[in-house]
Amino acid sequence: MSDFKTFDGEHILTSSDDQTIILTTHRIRYQKIFDVKSIMLNHVAGIEIRYHSQPWLAFLGGIAIIGGIIGGMTEDESFFAACAVGSILIAIYFLTRRHSIIINSDGKTTISFLTKGMARESALDFVNQVEKAIANYSAY
Repeated sequence: MSDFKTFDGEHILTSSDDQTIILTTHRIRYQKIFDVKSIMLNHVAGIEIRYHSQPWLAFLGGIAIIGGIIGGMTEDESFFAACAVGSILIAIYFLTRRHSIIINSDGKTTISFLTKGMARESALDFVNQVEKAIANYSAY
């Protein structure tokens, strides 16, 4: 990222492929178009990997399909309609699941980004790198 400047003695430890998130020896920087957030490592209060989903969609989809099967024993039209609605709800459930990494500061700043396309091991590795950087920074 051409706008990112390091401090004297600061080094980049890792960054995302698109340079949206950069971890240095002193801070974590998130930059995307006009949105820029930076948290100094000594102000990181916590970091987490969070899984977001809407399980009620899958539940309702399953109920609709079961209701369609039961209703289909007496009427053909209700079977297809209920199964279609149930399938759509289950598809929406799978399409809206996502993982994100959330970094909280001891103030009000929070950096949150989706781990889309990132393997779980890579996300865990990033969390470990942040924790190691904080430990090394605190040792100064």
